[in-house]
Amino acid sequence: MTVRHWFSFNNLRPRVAAASVAVVEISALTNVPENVSLLRVCLNVRTPGPRLSCPVAFQFTVSIIKEDGTTDAADYDKSIVDVTFSPCDARECVDVPIIDDCSLERDETFTLLLEPEMRLTDRIIVNGSLTVTIEDDDNTFIEMEHAEYKVFENASQIEVCAVIRPAGCKPSIEFPVRIVTRPDSAEATGLSADYVSTETNLIFSSSINKACITIDILDNIQVEHLEEYFYVTLERVANTPGGVILTGNMAEVIIVDNDVAEMGFVMLAYTVREEDDQEVEICVEVKSPDTIECPVVHPLEFIVTVTGITATEGEDYVDPGYDEDNPFRYDACAQEHCFTIEIKNNDEDMIEKFNVTLEFSSGGVTAVTFQQDIATVTIIDEDFSIVLFSMKPYVVDEGVDSGKVRVCASVVPLVDFDFSVNFTTIEEGSTAVVGEDYTAANATLQFRAGSRVQCMDVPILDDCILEELEFFKLELDNFEPEDRRSRVSVDGGGSKVKITDEQTIYVSLDGPRIVFEGAGTVNICVIIQNDEEGRPCSRDRDFNITFFTAFDSADGEDFVAVDGLQLTFQAFQNRACTSVTINDDDMLEQTESFFARINITHPHSHITLGIPSVEITIVNDDEATVGLENTTYTVMENELKLYVCVVVNAPLVDCPIVFPFELLFVATAATAFQGSDYRVRDPTLRFGACAMRQCLTVDIIDNNLIEDAETFNLTLIHLPRGSTDDITLHPTVATVTIEDEDMVIVAFDRTEYSVQETSGSLTICARVVSPGVSCPVTTPLSLTLYVYDRTAVNNSDYVAYRIQTIEFARCSRSACAPRRITFVNNPYDVEVENVETFDLLLTSNFPRVRPDPFIAEVIIHDDSEKAYIRLEQRTFTVTEGVDAAVNICAEIYDPTPDRSSCPVVFHFDINLSVHGEDFPMIFGPCSRRACVSIPIDDDEQLELTKTYTYRLEGAYDLDRRIIIHTAIGTLTVIDDPTDEAVLKLDKVAYIVEEENITITVCVEVDSPAIDTPIDFSFSVLLNTIDGTAVSTYRGDFGALRRRSLYFSVRETRECYNIAITNDDTQEDTETFTVTVSRTYSLDPRIRLEDNVAVVSIVDADIATVEFERTVYIVREKAGQVQLCVAITSRHSYCPVGYDFSLILGADGEDGGANQEDYVSQDTMGDLIIEACHRRQCFSVGIVDTKEVEEEEDFDISLMRNDQLDPLIKIGSRNKTSVTIIDDDTATFGLTEAEYRVDEGHTLTETVCVELLEESGDCVVPFSINVIFNTRDISADSPEDYEALVAVMVRVPPCISLVCVNIETVTDELIEGDEKLYVSLTRGINWDSRILLNHSHSEVTIEDDDAARVTIQNSNYRVSEADRRVTICAQVRNPFPVSPDCELDFSFSVRLVPIAVTAGPSDYGSSATMYFARCTNVACATISIRDDSFMEKAEEEFIVSLQSANTDTRLRVSARTSTVQTTDDDDIAIWLQYSAYTVEESSGRVQVCALINGTSDINSTVRLATISDTAGTGTPSDFDSESHSVTFKPRISRQCVYFNITDDNIVEEREYFNVSLGRTADLDDRVQLRQASTTIFILDDDTATFGLTEAEYRVEEGQTLTETVCVELLEKSGDCVVPFSIKVIFNTRDISADSPGDYEALSAVEARIPPCTSLVCVNIETVNDELVEGDENLYVSLTTGFSWDSRILLNRSLSEVTIEDDDAARVFIQNSNYRVSEADRRVTICAQVRTPFPVSADCELDFSFSVRLVPIAVTAGPSDYGSSATMYFARCANVACTTITIRDDSIMEKAEEEFIVSLQSANTDTRVRISARTRTVEIADDDDIAIWLQYIAYTVKESSGRVQVCALVNGTSDINSTVRLATISGTAGIGTPSDFDSESHSVTFKPRISRQCVYFNIRDDNIVEEREYFNVTLGRTADLDDRVQLRQTSTTIFILDDDSTMLHIVLNVML
Repeated sequence: MTVRHWFSFNNLRPRVAAASVAVVEISALTNVPENVSLLRVCLNVRTPGPRLSCPVAFQFTVSIIKEDGTTDAADYDKSIVDVTFSPCDARECVDVPIIDDCSLERDETFTLLLEPEMRLTDRIIVNGSLTVTIEDDDNTFIEMEHAEYKVFENASQIEVCAVIRPAGCKPSIEFPVRIVTRPDSAEATGLSADYVSTETNLIFSSSINKACITIDILDNIQVEHLEEYFYVTLERVANTPGGVILTGNMAEVIIVDNDVAEMGFVMLAYTVREEDDQEVEICVEVKSPDTIECPVVHPLEFIVTVTGITATEGEDYVDPGYDEDNPFRYDACAQEHCFTIEIKNNDEDMIEKFNVTLEFSSGGVTAVTFQQDIATVTIIDEDFSIVLFSMKPYVVDEGVDSGKVRVCASVVPLVDFDFSVNFTTIEEGSTAVVGEDYTAANATLQFRAGSRVQCMDVPILDDCILEELEFFKLELDNFEPEDRRSRVSVDGGGSKVKITDEQTIYVSLDGPRIVFEGAGTVNICVIIQNDEEGRPCSRDRDFNITFFTAFDSADGEDFVAVDGLQLTFQAFQNRACTSVTINDDDMLEQTESFFARINITHPHSHITLGIPSVEITIVNDDEATVGLENTTYTVMENELKLYVCVVVNAPLVDCPIVFPFELLFVATAATAFQGSDYRVRDPTLRFGACAMRQCLTVDIIDNNLIEDAETFNLTLIHLPRGSTDDITLHPTVATVTIEDEDMVIVAFDRTEYSVQETSGSLTICARVVSPGVSCPVTTPLSLTLYVYDRTAVNNSDYVAYRIQTIEFARCSRSACAPRRITFVNNPYDVEVENVETFDLLLTSNFPRVRPDPFIAEVIIHDDSEKAYIRLEQRTFTVTEGVDAAVNICAEIYDPTPDRSSCPVVFHFDINLSVHGEDFPMIFGPCSRRACVSIPIDDDEQLELTKTYTYRLEGAYDLDRRIIIHTAIGTLTVIDDPTDEAVLKLDKVAYIVEEENITITVCVEVDSPAIDTPIDFSFSVLLNTIDGTAVSTYRGDFGALRRRSLYFSVRETRECYNIAITNDDTQEDTETFTVTVSRTYSLDPRIRLEDNVAVVSIVDADIATVEFERTVYIVREKAGQVQLCVAITSRHSYCPVGYDFSLILGADGEDGGANQEDYVSQDTMGDLIIEACHRRQCFSVGIVDTKEVEEEEDFDISLMRNDQLDPLIKIGSRNKTSVTIIDDDTATFGLTEAEYRVDEGHTLTETVCVELLEESGDCVVPFSINVIFNTRDISADSPEDYEALVAVMVRVPPCISLVCVNIETVTDELIEGDEKLYVSLTRGINWDSRILLNHSHSEVTIEDDDAARVTIQNSNYRVSEADRRVTICAQVRNPFPVSPDCELDFSFSVRLVPIAVTAGPSDYGSSATMYFARCTNVACATISIRDDSFMEKAEEEFIVSLQSANTDTRLRVSARTSTVQTTDDDDIAIWLQYSAYTVEESSGRVQVCALINGTSDINSTVRLATISDTAGTGTPSDFDSESHSVTFKPRISRQCVYFNITDDNIVEEREYFNVSLGRTADLDDRVQLRQASTTIFILDDDTATFGLTEAEYRVEEGQTLTETVCVELLEKSGDCVVPFSIKVIFNTRDISADSPGDYEALSAVEARIPPCTSLVCVNIETVNDELVEGDENLYVSLTTGFSWDSRILLNRSLSEVTIEDDDAARVFIQNSNYRVSEADRRVTICAQVRTPFPVSADCELDFSFSVRLVPIAVTAGPSDYGSSATMYFARCANVACTTITIRDDSIMEKAEEEFIVSLQSANTDTRVRISARTRTVEIADDDDIAIWLQYIAYTVKESSGRVQVCALVNGTSDINSTVRLATISGTAGIGTPSDFDSESHSVTFKPRISRQCVYFNIRDDNIVEEREYFNVTLGRTADLDDRVQLRQTSTTIFILDDDSTMLHIVLNVML
């Protein structure tokens, strides 16, 4: 044989000992992320005590049960996992699926519990449980719904929303996110606040994916900036989950100011006398409410135009000249602004007029409009009078001013005689309408001598129509005699009355708040609300409302969203409607809602939103049916598991129930009982959203008892907490039958009896092996024992009875044969003999008693002698190519002397096992030695030295007396030393273009004589050596540094790709070297040749170098300037692929900069530019000289050196200039902002001027002059100090500090602190670079003669009833005026209270203590507030003194005093009402308690119920309850609800009491009054009757008998109505006529007896034998006489349909249709028949149509077309149509069928459609072909098998099964066989095009020629005839790869 592979063996099974008890423990990760997918759970078996290698020697099962913690079934797979342990297994692992549900959750837990098989609970112990935490790793993304919101200022509110972004995971928990407003140009504070600052939490959950807040927008009625902004941001809070990601967390809110200001003249008519130096003042005002301080925040500019009417400019007046160049300015926030016009006195005797007009100058504010923009000025001559209106115009609001406007006329100047003028309203030219807007007026105004004004009222009419500005005209007319007209005239211009409408109309949403999902649409209207008087309101012109919807729990799948729909209100219209489409998705959902909202499209100040948003609830009206998949189950007891499944019946919907729900199984026993026969582990079924099927696991307990079949029931019910009326359960009951398969198993106590010849005798026993049963045999049992000879002979080798009976007593587990078997021993046998055997057979005549096993063997051993076998030699070493084979022998040693010539009298064989192959060693009778020859092959491969282990093994039937003693040896095979291999590179030179990106370098094993020269794995090292090509970062190629190139076993070629960098750099051809080197472990027999190769990289480019800029500007303080050089080429990535240098030169002579200004020499040196750099920068240091200098510059030049590559060019920007700007300054100033000095002291070296920012030793290199001055404040010079007047001080060069002195004077006067200023100014010749700061300081002269004020007492005590406390203070002066006078001036101090336990509400504010001149003591009073609050018994505050002014002549002591106050208030608590009346159906009553005082502490009382006529028995009228209520501070009323029971029983009035009681901690000052109240319960039960159906149907000529009935619609008891009532029936025609079609009912009275819920009437119909169609009538129900008001009627009108039995009938003509797919269509005809035809040739005199509808049976919609219409013309009896048949080229069932039926195409009831259907059979004419893939296969014998494949060429929709079988050729199936004779069936399922089968090849170790056999493709019995078989045979050629060595064995027989 050939030994090539290292091998080891160990087939000796370890000796194990099974433990009596085993412990199973569970282990797994306790924290797993949700996306882990699978949780590996392992079970470990251990035994108490020492560790055993085989803890359990039998197979057993442990179940892993999963219990919810905080999880539910949607988080992990909850199914029970059974883990089966094979014998001796110590560990088994399973994977528990973890469901990554993309749902944001808290971390959740579940528990893993272990449960062993019931039969093994006493032997297998489970230890503990394991709690697993699923860590949620999902993310929910929250963002603002919109990034920008716009709102008009008068909108009052804006809704801002945050939404959950669909890209993330939906949450399943509730969590908060904070939303906060942030100001910008819009402010939330101040007088002009724009919005109300808001900060609150938004709550999101599984049902809330959108959360909103409403922000109040403040309308300040100011004309402001057009748009102002603030922001809304989202922020995390402490309990926001980590998985919540805030993405778009900011939105901008834009407030659009839509305020409009109206401006105009204050007066529209001015009268002025023509006198010298006269002026008329004309005022302009903003029309705004008085509460607005600043109506317009911008200044305005106007042009004032003066136009003469009869007056002439220059003669009568002077134009003020306010034109475009000189506009009249109106200041911001001004309420009124005036200007004057000069009036000329021209001595003319006449009345003259001119107009004054306002208009905006260019760029005016559009939000400001003119209302009164023309004023008239009348100039009256001193001898002339004029009558004119007082105002032009009059302005009146339609809804205000008491419905009228007062119009006045005045005469100027006064006259001394009577006269009259006529006053008239003029409709012509007016926009207001007489009778609608005002009432016309015509009157005479009488002026008496000396009177000035006459007035009258014009009625203004009000309505609820929002109108624009309207007006009507007023006119005055003279009708006095001519002599008076000459002196009095009227103003011909008249006037106007402008009617403004301040009416506000309210626009609101109106519509249904609830809609059913199946309704399809919901109509929503927007209305204008009526006013308070109920008048309908509208507007006199069109306006738009924007309508939109917003998601809530309902989203776009539930309704069609509307966004920005414009609803137009036509003029005078008060309603506009639209509809929203509701999507009916046929899915059972929870109630959902969305919002309908409106906005005013163009905001109007008088159009306001009333109800801007309504929530619309979508009520789901879908239903779902959930039921058992099967209603009966049969399970065998030993199956152990039963799965009962529940399914959701909704075949047309993928997700019929979109919310999770739970169902409960209830198990009820019949003959099987829970716990003994079965066990339901978890009866709850948890359906997740969209789940279609869930199963219940029932454990079947195999109790090993012989039983009859047993049953139990499982009932499916709703869980109370998860019940919903929309889920119908059907079917709900499943019956489970458990079939018992138990038998009594009886067996021999041993299956093999081994005895010695010398044993004497043997007793045969049997035992019952059924486990876990205390009494397996319930009756006596007999078994028959038979004895049969084999090699042992009865009466020769043993003596036994051939037949015996074994008797089992009741409940016994064992029994024995009555007679023993004896054995015969021959003392003369001395050789080792073969064993001898005979058999025992056990039989039973009982059907459920089974012997198993029923045969036992008795083996008689001759153990008197033994033979020992050992290896002759245990180690061999051979060399491949030198040694052809090795002989290994075994021998028998230590023989018994008596048998030395024949140790074993029989032949036997043992095996020598070498490298997995067995070689037999055959010992003949009496032989002592056997050998085997192992061949050693020389394969010319390089191999490692290998060591193999061989051993002797006994055959399976080796006699036990033959003992193998020394069994193991080693064989070492050394490889042929002459074998060698050569490695080399496949090329010695490589050329690659840079664009190729990679180059492949390969290493080959050079050995032409053999395909696989090296039989072990090895590696070599690849290296690259840089040449002109480099491998640095972004170099030319990727470097290899000792890169291992690994050759696996028998591998002859390995390659590696070296990366080539396309650097876009022009370069010469570059090279690098690739080498192959040895590893330290490389076998020395592997030689390296041609192991160096050169790689050439070809490329070429050009580059240009120049400065980036021509000028650089730098400030001196920058310290340096960076200059950059740009390197460019047409390849931008790496312009130059190697380092090069340029020369830099610097020159500053022309620019004035020298070496002190920058760090450089005349030549700066080389600039090194690194390879591949596109930009190279360098820095030049700039020296900050700290000197004031002029601007300087220097140049930098770029020059070539000798080594520069000629391909590198220097560009045009080869020189750049650097300009240095000096930015040094020096700042001087006073050292302090304030100086303090005691009176009489000198400020010495303190008041100084210093350099404020010192940055060097000599900042200012020249001297400067500064000037000091002082100025009095409260200090006087020279009394208090010596003044400084223009004191010039020189600051020398490089000096930073100089000072002056100020002297003060001591006067021993109490004056207080006094102040003066010291100032600093520039001196002469001041340099502008020297700055002054801190140039003014204050000097305080502190008075040391001040007096001190202190409080006299340290404590005060007072009661609240005292109302005040008096506190005194005392003054002390170090320099008193006299003994009786401390101070000669008066002063005051503040006495300030400070809260401790008493607060500002307990005492008054601070008080002032007044000290008069020479008064030493002063007192003040602090009021003590008797607040009637019951507070703590004692409280305190402190008082301190504070200076009342800034008089520094006094010092106030910091000492305080304590004031203690005692509270003497009390309160009372009582029940609010002495009695309450409540209706029984209200369900509860609210009882309130009141408090009559105010308390600052908590007061708790108890309210409890007390029974009276209403009780708490059964049934109860109310709940017995007791509640504690607490009155906290400022709470004056507390209420409690008591539950009332609505029992649906009509009863009299009942009552019970509620009492008020004290609690233990109630304060004694609290009094209880009116401590009881009575609750009267009014019974409000009703009963509702109505017709049983909304529609009844009856055939013509039949009677509706006992069908039209009235019934109790809501029955809630056995006797709901205990008295009789009467109802009245009536009928009314619709399309049916009485008496032609039916007998009418007219006031038919029916009596409903007491406690009865149903009564009926009959309606008879008439058969008229006319084709009319269905006809209808109404039946109505009304109340009878003496009707009780508690009895209600509902469904009082129903419709009765009389079905016409004379209608024509339409039916399909033929009963069956047959068609082939190739026909493509089938034509089907229908026929009409009527019992009353029009004529012999005409059935019907009208046309109609019907639908022909195909319905799937075995053929589906993919096989035929859609429905079609049949048209019956008038008098046509037959109509036909065509259904398309689809030829799909798929082989399907030979025949498929569908049915067709007729359906009505309209609602014409004159035609009846026959329900009879017809069958259409489709014959499929498609076929397919199957063939063997190849005609021949070639396979090596050692491969063991060959794969044969078959293909199919068409598409089939059915299974096709063919058979592949072997047929012998030159290879046969004899002995030995070359292959296995096999036959396989393979099935081509739909969409399977290839199937393969393996056939076994026998490797027989026989050297043979090439052989073959065939595999044929054949049909099976059920193969469709349309399947064609082609190429049905293939040949398998077997190539023999065995080798042999001739063994010559010489047997010598002695």
